[in-house]
Parts: sequence; C-alpha cells; structure tokens
Amino acid sequence: MFASQRFHSKYHSVWPFDYQVIVLKIALHWRETKMRGGIIAYSKYIENNDEETPLLTAKHAYTMASQVLFHARRITLAGTAGITGFATYKYQTDPVHDLDHTILCSISPFHDDETTPNEESSASLMPSPPSLQYFDQIDDDFPYNHKTLDPNTRTYFRPGARTALKICSYFSIMHVYTAAQESYTNNIMNELDPDRKIFNKVLHRDEYPEIVKKGKDLRVATERLDRAILFDDKLSNFKPQGYENGIAVVPFNAKRVKQCQFGHDNDRWEAYLAELKEMARLVGISFWSSIHFSGDVRKVVHWVRGWSGDN
Repeated sequence: MFASQRFHSKYHSVWPFDYQVIVLKIALHWRETKMRGGIIAYSKYIENNDEETPLLTAKHAYTMASQVLFHARRITLAGTAGITGFATYKYQTDPVHDLDHTILCSISPFHDDETTPNEESSASLMPSPPSLQYFDQIDDDFPYNHKTLDPNTRTYFRPGARTALKICSYFSIMHVYTAAQESYTNNIMNELDPDRKIFNKVLHRDEYPEIVKKGKDLRVATERLDRAILFDDKLSNFKPQGYENGIAVVPFNAKRVKQCQFGHDNDRWEAYLAELKEMARLVGISFWSSIHFSGDVRKVVHWVRGWSGDN
C-alpha cells in the first residue's frame, strides 16, 4: 500500500484507481437517489390507501438493496470500460520498435546442422517447447553467392514477439526504427507485416544514416514525444531525446537463440518462457502508457526504469 500511495502522489492520477473512485461515487449517488425515491413513493402509497399497509419488511429491503447493488456494479463496470476505451482512443501511444536483438535475431552465416532444434529428448515427461519461427534471407551486408543467390542469413523471431506486436497494434500506432539497411528491412517486413497493417512507419539507415552514430531521433517517427516510446536493446539509441523515451530490452542475441533451440527440454523451457515474459512486459508498458491519466509516456518510462533499476 505504501508503495502504491507514494507512486500515486508522485505521478498524480494512475489507472485504475481514480477512474474507479469517480465511477463508484456516481453509483453511490444513484443508489442514494433510488432509495430516497423508493421511500417517498412508499410514503405516498401509505397516504393514498385507507387500508392498513404493512411496514416495509426486511425481505423487501433486502431485495431492494440487492437490486441497487447489482445495478451499481453494472454501472461501475460499464463506466470503467467506457473510460478505458476513451483513454485508449484519446491517448494513443507511438511505440517505436527496433528489429535486431529486440524482436528478432539474425545469424549469418548459418548452417542447418547448427540452427535446428536438438532432437535428443530429455528424461522429463514435459513436452518440448515450440521451435523458434524463422526464415532464410540474403543479407547483403555479408558475402553471398551472386549466381545461386543462396540465403546467407537465418532470422529467428523472438518467442511471443509477433503476438505482442499484433496486440499492441489494437491500441497504439507502431513504427519500426532500425539501423539496418533497406533491403534487409524489407525482407523482414515481408515476413513480419506482409499486409503492411501493423506498422505505420518503417525507418532504416538508408533514409537516416545518422542513427548509426547519433542514435534514434524519435522526431522523425512522430511529432508527439510525450506519446513516443522507443524499445531498443542499445542504450546509446536513446541519446537524442536525453534517454527520456527509451525502454531497454533484454537482448535477443545468438546466445539466447541457442538457449531456446538446444539442450534439454527443461533448459529450453526456461529460456523460452523468459522471452515470453519480456514480450509481455513490453505489451504491458505500451498499454499502461496509453491509459496513463497524465498523457505523458515519459512518466511511465521514468517509473519503469526506477522500479527495474535501469537508471
């Protein structure tokens, strides 16, 4: 409770507490009005009838109270859902995602015998974790056979990344901002977003070469820095905005790929679930930023960094 109260005083209104207080006050006022109206109507009923009218019994009072509470709950739920929807619509965030080591990992050169799942099963009765989704491509940053055009790169998607991006697309306007070249980026977009419905802008180093040395300036992706979050595994990319808009992501590198693909099932499950947890964290941060009452995602970023010790 102490931590929640301290956070509330520091950042003013925080979902869902303030919204629920407002809705509950409305519901209680409605219940009081309903009860008062019932008593007045019942008094008039007694005055207009000559016959003796029994007093309001405990059963009738209990029934009335139950109905009032039932409708109060409905009003609370409906109000909460409505305010959430309104806040999400009004304060849509602009999550900006890096590609390599954030939502995927590309290995070049690769060999099929080194990048396929281990077929040896452990003695555990637990089923094996799902194999990583991947596709092969030509990355012209590395040597390749210009005659046969054989792929020289295998790109693995982080477990849960595609689902996480799909979920975020329902309540935010997403962009890609990568230091990779255009051809490599297009290959990934053809697999990750073939219909071009998930991402609004796709930015790469061929258009913005300064990102390689100066970092990723979010002003080229959105005009509202108070609604922009950059998810990246490199802290240096947060520099253009003074590190105020960046959330550091646990790198999904070749080592992490190997942990998810090889070894005993128990070790693979541990690595696989760790990646799912990281993707769930990014979804939670994006959604929280969308409904934060202040309308400034930098307050959420600051709190996340303080809580995780990234400052």
